Amino acid sequence: MTSKLTAVIAVMCLVATSIFGQGFSDARIRDTAGGGFATVTNNALYVTSVDASGASSTFDAAGNLPVVIGDASGETVDVEDDSLVTIDRYHKRVHDSQAFYVKGFVDVANGGTSNFVFITGDNSSNAHFFVDFAAEGEVTITAYSNSTYASAGTALTVENRDLRNGNTATLSLYGDAQALTNGVQIWQAKLGSSRFFGGNVADEGGWILASNTVYSLTVENNVSGSATWFDYLIDWYEE
Repeated sequence: MTSKLTAVIAVMCLVATSIFGQGFSDARIRDTAGGGFATVTNNALYVTSVDASGASSTFDAAGNLPVVIGDASGETVDVEDDSLVTIDRYHKRVHDSQAFYVKGFVDVANGGTSNFVFITGDNSSNAHFFVDFAAEGEVTITAYSNSTYASAGTALTVENRDLRNGNTATLSLYGDAQALTNGVQIWQAKLGSSRFFGGNVADEGGWILASNTVYSLTVENNVSGSATWFDYLIDWYEE
């Protein structure tokens, strides 16, 4: 009801302006659904909101009307200290128990490569995916889609960011896949010539992963003569 009234209020105001111009001192303008109306009294415009139960609330003389901003499911934004309290989309998914992460690190051998495999399920088409990382030395990081493997490797532990909730992710993640054949390259970077650098795979926008798809991420050690560590945070939400 509130959103419908908001949509018609501009029309109401135009009509009310016309009424003022005609010199009327008392009139009522109703929206097409009959759920709200504007009243002109003594050349002042008052807007009344009527909900499904018939309860109503009206702008007072100072122009104040309680307004609820929400979605079709009935969820509304918070108001504290006369200010709207909002959060971004990712933070909302955390509160909805739909955000997940994997955190860890690997030692990449001298001249070696470490790999990760991400496997989406039937319901993962809306998995919004990010990877943040840091490394001790220079590495080349490459991401692929439609990869194949003989063995996915060791399953990585997935945590829900809402630690009160037991919801599980549809996305599965593995390390050290065996006989991995990388598919179509979708991202690559060579980073770091000094210690302790970091970055983000897919940049700030992340990726929305396709369903029923195998993705792989390889980390190649470019440091001559020594191993290097690679620290990662794999972060995503599902909807």
